Amino acid sequence: MLGYLRYCWRCLACRSKPWLQLMLACSACTILLGLVEGVLLGQWVLKVSHDTTAFLLQDSVTAQAYDLFSTPGRPGYLDARMRPYYIQRLLNPTDWTSRLGLERPRNWNANRLDQLASLKDLYRWRRRQAQPWHHWIYASAQPEPMRGQVIDEWDAAFNQLLQYRDRHEYFGRADFNYVACPNNFLCSAWRVKGPALLHFTTETLPQAEAANNVPITVDKPKSKSDSSMPRHDPVTVRLWELPLHDPVIPGVFPSYLEQLLSITSSNSSLWTSKEPYSETTQFFRRAKDMYQTVAKAYPRTYGALVNFEKYWLELFGLEDSRELGVVQLVSTTLTAVLTMLSLQAWSKLARLVGEIHLANSKKDADSSQLVTKPVDNDPVARMARSFLDNLDEKQARSFKSPDGGTNVLDKVRATLNEKEFNSKDEILGRIMDAMGKDADGKDKIRQ
Repeated sequence: MLGYLRYCWRCLACRSKPWLQLMLACSACTILLGLVEGVLLGQWVLKVSHDTTAFLLQDSVTAQAYDLFSTPGRPGYLDARMRPYYIQRLLNPTDWTSRLGLERPRNWNANRLDQLASLKDLYRWRRRQAQPWHHWIYASAQPEPMRGQVIDEWDAAFNQLLQYRDRHEYFGRADFNYVACPNNFLCSAWRVKGPALLHFTTETLPQAEAANNVPITVDKPKSKSDSSMPRHDPVTVRLWELPLHDPVIPGVFPSYLEQLLSITSSNSSLWTSKEPYSETTQFFRRAKDMYQTVAKAYPRTYGALVNFEKYWLELFGLEDSRELGVVQLVSTTLTAVLTMLSLQAWSKLARLVGEIHLANSKKDADSSQLVTKPVDNDPVARMARSFLDNLDEKQARSFKSPDGGTNVLDKVRATLNEKEFNSKDEILGRIMDAMGKDADGKDKIRQ
């Protein structure tokens, strides 16, 4: 019996050997490309994660510094509608949902920092007999929109859109906010690159419509949204990355302004044809952009490998093969995971060696003498001092209170001169509170 099994195995191996060799020849380039792209993907994922965390701290520090310059009797800087669009700019990453009038479920908690920008689990208070709610966020590709000698065409078109809505729409520009995408936490966490439009709307569910007209009885089944957020409607988010790839006017590709109008007009139903926002889809879009950037930067290595793999598959007529797609996905995932684990281990080892070196350094042992004035090392204080140093006389007068009394700048200077000034704990406390955590990092129940 054993000899018979050995004979069958040898026959099978002998006959399948040519097929295995042919499969290996066809997929060799795909496997190699997948291994290389896995290394690139692993590095990119860690870099994006690091950048997102850095942007969160940066934006939180900026928001905290702007709060210092709030003028009594006037809206704060974060609440003011100032140039260039005269709509609120979303700067504080910990309260962007409340500025849009949205809420999270009471038991909602974030396990990662980027989940502070999550577009899931968003709800809005249900108003009886109200029309569906719509709100828009414009993501600019410029750090300071509408500034400088060269104005971005999309930023200019968005400004024209707001002016058009003031003339022709009932709510005008009240339904809009904007963010500046480069080096911004929200854009990084959403994996959005400007220019883009995000659409928030309450798509009233049948259970919600019934709740507006019929009292909820004990026997009536409750939807998931009703049980977690009573009297609230779930909010759906859709994303348009500009320019549009499909023309919305038959036979004519519209201008920048016409594209924005076709999406945002109150009588437009174009948004209903768009699939809701997907984190997975955005991840693959940004990964594809990263691969294209690397291919252009290294045309003789990675770029040549991409072109050769495409030519090789076309030679065998396998460019649409699902099996090869699975092979590439497996090889890419394998090397991506190994790359991430290796880089994380190396980072921890380097950090450990650095801590040991600092502990044994005489200079660092005496460094406590340098921290006699905590405000000198506080990022909020540094930003506020830089702002004060760059103010001219005309700008300084604008910070006086309406009655001509207290000067806000004097209060800021007095605050910065306090030795106990320390914004670190307050900033971290706001971030932890927004994540649904207490000071010890444990989940807490929202009231």
